[in-house]
Amino acid sequence: MSVYEGIINFEEELRAKYKQEFAEEVILARELFDIFFEANDIYLKQWQERPERRVTLELVNRAFNSLHAGLKLILEGMPVQGQALLRDTIECANHIRLFEKDPVYRDRWCKGEVFFPRDIKNRMEKLDIPLPRLNEEYKPLSRAYLHPSKVGVATHTVDSYSPEGEHSVIFSHGGIDDVRLIRSALLLALIFAYNAICFFWVEMYPLDKNTHSQWYDRLVKVHSSVNSLETRVIQEKFKYHMEQYTTARGILDDYLRLLLGRER
Repeated sequence: MSVYEGIINFEEELRAKYKQEFAEEVILARELFDIFFEANDIYLKQWQERPERRVTLELVNRAFNSLHAGLKLILEGMPVQGQALLRDTIECANHIRLFEKDPVYRDRWCKGEVFFPRDIKNRMEKLDIPLPRLNEEYKPLSRAYLHPSKVGVATHTVDSYSPEGEHSVIFSHGGIDDVRLIRSALLLALIFAYNAICFFWVEMYPLDKNTHSQWYDRLVKVHSSVNSLETRVIQEKFKYHMEQYTTARGILDDYLRLLLGRER
């Protein structure tokens, strides 16, 4: 078997394992995206004959695909690569916010002119257009996941110690088997999905609450589920760090007793 074939086989094993391990998170993601598309389809019908709205729907579609692809990568054990795609959702939101107020920039973009993120932000600042709340996560995502930071590369690097105390470094290729880390990454992706829905269909293009009251009820319910998942992730992190602390403390205590025994 080739090395690459082994990587592919391992990722298939992870998909099967994570399908069971994160069943609740997958159900939550499906509900979020169903809510997303229910609103999207409503506006698709309304905007079908409005060429200027094609830009908006194109950007909304790209945002969904980035969220969807990010979740899939995370569920294949690649949390860094999956979380890196979440930043794309922010850039789509910034474009939408600007183009809603600035048809000149929208038309230039439609003609194929490429704007870098800083171009969009500078234009928004010049026109006194506030950035979406999603943008608060732009720098953290860039520093930790989009660029090869220490945090980003460390996920696939593991320090290993033998019973004899010998140290070695294991570099994993492809997916990683770390349930705690994957659940934390899934939480971030689900929070992004929820916030994207709120930006598109509550803030920018709000559905009528009287006509679509059930949609808003579902949104409230799914928000509660996301909060419950966040509580679970925090508890798992606390438990993990306490276990790490207890283990490290035990090692240090054993070493201290050994030193004291030698002194005697």
